[in-house]
Amino acid sequence: MDERASNAIADGTGWAVRQLRATPRRLFGRWVERLPLDFRVLYKQFLLRILDLEALSIEADMVEYLAQFAGILIFFSGIQALGVVLGTLLHPQPLTAAEVYAMSWGAEHGMVEKMLLVAGLVVVFLWDAPFPDRRDVMVLGPLPVRPRTIVAAKVASAGAVLGLAVVCLNWATNFVWPGVLGGTHTLRLCLACWLAVTAAATFLLATLLAAEGLGALLLPRRVFLRLSAVGQLGAFVLFPAAYFLLGQIDSPAAMLAQENRWTVACWPGYWFLALLKQAAGELPPEMHWLALRGWAALAFSVVLATTALMACSRRMLPRIAEQPDLEPTRWGHGWRIPCGGRLQTEVVYFSLRTLVRSRQHRIVLAFAWALVLALALAMVHDWQRARGPRVVDGGLLVPTMLMMALAVGGMRAVFALPVALKANWMLRVTQLRPTAKYFVATRRVLLLLAVAPVWAMAAVFSLGYRPWLPAAGHLLVLGIVGLLAIEVSLIGFAKLPFTCSFLPGKANMQYVFWGSFVGAMLILLYAISCEIPALGSGVRFAVLAGLTAAAVVALRWWNGTREREAELYFEEKPEEPLITLGLRVNPRARV
Repeated sequence: MDERASNAIADGTGWAVRQLRATPRRLFGRWVERLPLDFRVLYKQFLLRILDLEALSIEADMVEYLAQFAGILIFFSGIQALGVVLGTLLHPQPLTAAEVYAMSWGAEHGMVEKMLLVAGLVVVFLWDAPFPDRRDVMVLGPLPVRPRTIVAAKVASAGAVLGLAVVCLNWATNFVWPGVLGGTHTLRLCLACWLAVTAAATFLLATLLAAEGLGALLLPRRVFLRLSAVGQLGAFVLFPAAYFLLGQIDSPAAMLAQENRWTVACWPGYWFLALLKQAAGELPPEMHWLALRGWAALAFSVVLATTALMACSRRMLPRIAEQPDLEPTRWGHGWRIPCGGRLQTEVVYFSLRTLVRSRQHRIVLAFAWALVLALALAMVHDWQRARGPRVVDGGLLVPTMLMMALAVGGMRAVFALPVALKANWMLRVTQLRPTAKYFVATRRVLLLLAVAPVWAMAAVFSLGYRPWLPAAGHLLVLGIVGLLAIEVSLIGFAKLPFTCSFLPGKANMQYVFWGSFVGAMLILLYAISCEIPALGSGVRFAVLAGLTAAAVVALRWWNGTREREAELYFEEKPEEPLITLGLRVNPRARV
């Protein structure tokens, strides 16, 4: 994407996020003035506290960070709408009414499924945001603020972020699709589309609030926090897996088929598709039960969430203040598996404990691993459908390469979030060894926690492919590519994992998104054009493996040269802007 266009999108979305705090006033005018002042103040503060403030740099800009995520959704919706318009204009002949009706099921189902996927990931990202934490209780408890006001402000801020995602993802598609498919009732179809996507997002948020609220009321806090962490990781796996595996039924006949009835009845994507069709007046009579299930699920989740929140505002806040969040370990310091030298072992176990105990790190890492597991589930689905050994082809090479890149990239991204900035002094005063030793330990973390798990999964999948020799050759190349990904991820990395402050907005998320897309295309090109032909010839395979290994060695040498002169840093700071007056000296001018 052009840099000027990307900056324009970032500026526009940044303005949108900055106006989010004033949106209620602009939309409802004086009605907002009737809300309690403490609620309005807390809403504005909680809105920019989606991430833990203790993990952020002192010069962090959360507005810019949220704007970059919104920009990706805005651009994605615009590209989809542009594709629809061009596809309609370039169609060789006008579509008949039957063709338009059949196309509408697939288009509207895809719209609902994308909304469920994005809203589900946003809701899981906001897993703890709708409820007060210990800091909120300690700071706001002594003040004359009602507990229900605190809970209401937290829920409103989380709902505002989810609403921003809904608008950004559908701002173009929910107007273009009805214009193409609606015919004489375009306005009704447009309103039905907005109703369906809003209902789907509301259902997911209300389900989260109900589950979290009831769990916090019925369970001790330590048990609740542990089960909540497991549920959060499970939800990250559920939404991508369901999007790739369950969203394939796009016609009334297929949805009413007996073999698909159980899937259609259990997955919310089909409920809200039927709700959309009912609101648009296009739902067959035999499918009204499915729309009724969508309305019932939405109403039940909202009522249950409201009840849980009302009970939490009275009983949960004292529990947060009185009950500890962590439970002392029962096993003590026993023998540990060595991961190299003493420094490497300590850094590996420090990273592992951080990922196990810290929720914010699990959230970031789960985004990458959700895609990894989605690819793995897609391979399992293809494996079961084949019902026998398959020939080594792109179905094995491309997904495993993408899984390796996602695992290493996700682990490298989570390194930027610290455990707590106030603990950095301990790591600073104990830096007694050369800096290069710490980078070796960082490589060990990436190797054990990212490359090794993906390689093991690929080894299991390779058992379903024949012949054995090409499958083994791919595992060898995959391991070398994993080492190459480690070296690429450590270019310019001069800090310990989980110890440096986080500076939102330093890395432009739009560039990261499109860079990842280009990287995926390069992996696809490498697997199809280079590796598949090389697996059929011993000489070609030796050349390919040798060149890839040489790239690893060269990049390792280059990184090692830099690491011997580098210094570890623990505070992210933005680059100082260079301001010039724009004056130019004319060499031909006379003084």
